[in-house]
Amino acid sequence: MPHPTDHVILTAGHNLIRVKLDDLEICSGCPNSPPVKASALYFSAAYEKRQQEVDDYGVILVKKDPSRPYRGFGFALKRSHDDLVHNALVVYGLTEFANSYKLTASYGTCVDCMPDQLEYALSTRKGFSGSPVVMPYKDNETAVAIQWHSNYGHNSNDAPRGTRINEKVIDEICRWLNIGFFSKTIQASITNKIPLDQRLYLVFIEDSDHAVVRLGYDEKQITKFDILPAYAPSSNSDFPNDFRYAFRLSPKPEPPPEERPPKRRPPKKRPPEERWVLWNADRHVVSLTSQLRSFCAATLLEFKAPKPGQREMKPDQKFYYIHLEMTNHQGESTELRELRLRAADLTAGDLRMKTFETPEVFFARHKRGKYLFGKIPCMPGAPSKPAPAREELDFNLFRFFSG
Repeated sequence: MPHPTDHVILTAGHNLIRVKLDDLEICSGCPNSPPVKASALYFSAAYEKRQQEVDDYGVILVKKDPSRPYRGFGFALKRSHDDLVHNALVVYGLTEFANSYKLTASYGTCVDCMPDQLEYALSTRKGFSGSPVVMPYKDNETAVAIQWHSNYGHNSNDAPRGTRINEKVIDEICRWLNIGFFSKTIQASITNKIPLDQRLYLVFIEDSDHAVVRLGYDEKQITKFDILPAYAPSSNSDFPNDFRYAFRLSPKPEPPPEERPPKRRPPKKRPPEERWVLWNADRHVVSLTSQLRSFCAATLLEFKAPKPGQREMKPDQKFYYIHLEMTNHQGESTELRELRLRAADLTAGDLRMKTFETPEVFFARHKRGKYLFGKIPCMPGAPSKPAPAREELDFNLFRFFSG
């Protein structure tokens, strides 16, 4: 997980529910390395109340230490949308061995795939609870569930089960640890001093299947997003920090009764399940989908990331490139393309007619360190940054603004 100061260890909630933080020690695979203390732990409040298996998850935080390289599995939120029946799985756990413990792997296949749980045919035993259930994905060992129900002792006739690492789990972990973004607009900006009516936003509107550019902030017309970690490779990957994020529509709050419009024939609305953003860089289209797909995962590259020792900026003050990795038919990376917005086609007449949207959403090849803050022709007094003529209207840096 992309946490700035700690490693995040995902485990079963029942392993943590009666544990004191001071009593918790983390041992590494190296016998000569002393154990380290956990810095924090969390488990699902729903599990504490009801102790149901779908809520049986929690996390342990351990401070990062450059002298102690970490080892961990990757995860992919997309796998929680996939049917994994018949896929090969591995569960790792600790078993007693000669007054000590050794790491043991158990191999099998998925036999039932439910929205919140996986059931699998393999052997588990005491010491496996909270272990990752792993499968290969993009040449990485990827955790898809957390083992909680074993098939030893009085449960020997049961199939072992695990809690899927799905949207619900990732969402709650992100809220615990303040990772990701919630209820934010995508605003093209490189400064906080420009008036809101001179800023561009990526929005979805009712009469378009694709995202469009909106000039100016309007609480009732703007689109807000939740931005969650969606993919991370394993620590032995060539690019262990290659995190990807998925954007989903934030639910709109219901207006108070006195502000609700009179009942009439409702306009055609987008199906509510279409809430994940799909970035189609080949066709220069941003749309919505009901299922997570490969091109729902985008990389966020912070512009001018703070150097060690510098004061950390607030989330609303940071600026990011949003870019997509393009691949060929063999799955090999070919280039990075970044999201860009324009408002070149809007005119002063459009603004007088209260038309503030334009379809000028597109993608271009990403060049690290290059930032564009273009002109808005219908607002000649708005600030801009000089750029070559072919890019003088483009915006390629974004901040996630609360409003």
